[in-house]
Parts: sequence; structure tokens; C-alpha cells
Amino acid sequence: MKKTILFIVMLVGAISFTNAQVTTPNPAPTTKITFDKLEHDYGTLMQDPESGPSGDCVFKFTNTGTQPLIITSATGSCGCTVPNQSVVNKPFAPGESGELKVHYDVKRIGPFTKNVTIKSNGSAEDIKLTIKGKIEPLPADEGVPVNKAVEGATPTNN
Repeated sequence: MKKTILFIVMLVGAISFTNAQVTTPNPAPTTKITFDKLEHDYGTLMQDPESGPSGDCVFKFTNTGTQPLIITSATGSCGCTVPNQSVVNKPFAPGESGELKVHYDVKRIGPFTKNVTIKSNGSAEDIKLTIKGKIEPLPADEGVPVNKAVEGATPTNN
């Protein structure tokens, strides 16, 4: 009798162990956004209103989850930092990549560090992308005279 009870207990235990391995649930579907970088350093740029640097940079991202990714907002920290809105509210399939273009107004002289805040269904918390650099003024042209004579004009004596 003891052997029969022991056999039944071992059989029930083996069946339970086998079923536990078979019935492992699949992981829940996820959405995840992964950026190739979180910071862009422009370095030092010379301010040139006519042909200077564009102030544009690109942050590449990928949906590394298993569900569609949607960026719900991309907001600059001030009016001089403007993220392109073309990726906002556009679904990105799992494995699909995209580019968030950011423009900085390079007319402002001096060092800068600005942020772009990203909200999406791919991250529970906001993602902060950072741009930084320094804009140097053009050197003053010391060779240009202040009062330049115009050819053919008659000089006056004051």
C-alpha cells in the first residue's frame, strides 16, 4: 500500500512538473524606442549669416519592440530648438526605423545646450535628446576703412 501511494505521489509530481514547462506563457507584446544617440555635439561653429552652418542634426531611432511605435510629441526646450514634426503620430512597425530632424538657430553667439523631449508609447518616461555646441562670431575685418571714398566723387573740406 505504501508503495502504491508513493507511486501515485511521484506520478502526480512528474505530471505537474511537465505541465509547468509546457504552459509557460509567451511574453507580453511590447513597444520600445531605441535611439542611435541621445546627444549631438555640433562642436564650435563660426556664425556666418550668409553661408554659415545650417544648424540641422538627425537622431535616428528604431522600434525594437513587438508592437507599433507612435511618437506622440517632440518638443524643443526653447524657440531656437525646433524638432521636425514629420514623425509625430506616425506608426512605426516593429523593426522599422525613422529619423527625427532637429534644427538649432545658429544666429545666436555663445555656447549652448538644449533639449528635445520625446513622448511615445515606446517608453514609460520621456526621453531627452540633447544638442550642444558653441557659435563663434566672425572676426572683425580690420582692413576695411570706416570712411571709404567713392570713385568719381568730389571731396569736400569741412
